[in-house]
Amino acid sequence: TLTTETVSILIVDDERLNRTTLAELLQAHYHVLLAKNGAMALEIARNESQHLALVLLDVSMPGMDGYEVLQHLRRDPRTAQIPVIYITGQSDEVAEEYGLRLGAADYVSKPIRPAVLLARVRNQVDLFLRKRELERLALVDGLTGLANRRHFDRALPTAYRRCQRSGEYLGLALVDI
Repeated sequence: TLTTETVSILIVDDERLNRTTLAELLQAHYHVLLAKNGAMALEIARNESQHLALVLLDVSMPGMDGYEVLQHLRRDPRTAQIPVIYITGQSDEVAEEYGLRLGAADYVSKPIRPAVLLARVRNQVDLFLRKRELERLALVDGLTGLANRRHFDRALPTAYRRCQRSGEYLGLALVDI
């Protein structure tokens, strides 16, 4: 089970000073991962998706900007549910609305106010952890602790596709007590 002590936060910014400042602010509370560009951010997010509870993402970066990074995160099932807060120097209403429409959880303009950012991060991490726990509870029988029918319905197509790819057989027994 994930807790605030075991989750990671990914900070993505092309400016080293911005990454370092955010990391120093958050590292006392969370495990912090750093990326200096969009491609690196996507790789880290995919590899750390089991522990990643939040991405703090700069909008203006060379190559792949923050909007494109978010679109890639949302398309990948491993990272689609990870909340993203934009941290950006852009403070215009159109940019903020666009980021939120893409699926960002929040939009923070620079210069950041440390106490406010910490509160926003804490709120997003708490929401993420509660959502994960609700999802877990929805897939497990409360009495036995075993996977329930909802879990079976999700797992069967994945197992079937894996067997098709590998050429292995799939055995299935459905027992109701």
